[in-house]
Amino acid sequence: MSKRDFFDPSWEDTNVVLVEARVLRRAEAWIKSCEVCTPDAAQMPFDWVLDKVTGRAPSVTDYVLAEAAKCPRCKDAVTEKTLVDLRDDDFGDNANNPVPHTSDLLKT
Repeated sequence: MSKRDFFDPSWEDTNVVLVEARVLRRAEAWIKSCEVCTPDAAQMPFDWVLDKVTGRAPSVTDYVLAEAAKCPRCKDAVTEKTLVDLRDDDFGDNANNPVPHTSDLLKT
């Protein structure tokens, strides 16, 4: 396997996932802000959040959004590659799986 193959799996090995509105709303709930309104704080790509919400493998998954997500702070469109800052509180159905804060994720 070449180095390029590691980062760009072939289309045969890529899972393309259509993200429905219901799943998108769950992923949006993780967002505190985006790269438009807080460029210094937004460090995680939204597709990382989608990986966590859907349970898909990040190395072989690409997402197609049924519609763009919305930043709760500035209401700008959030696509799968938009950088976001994550909420650092427990909420809703995620109480048993709290949202990690972006700075905590970058330490590892």
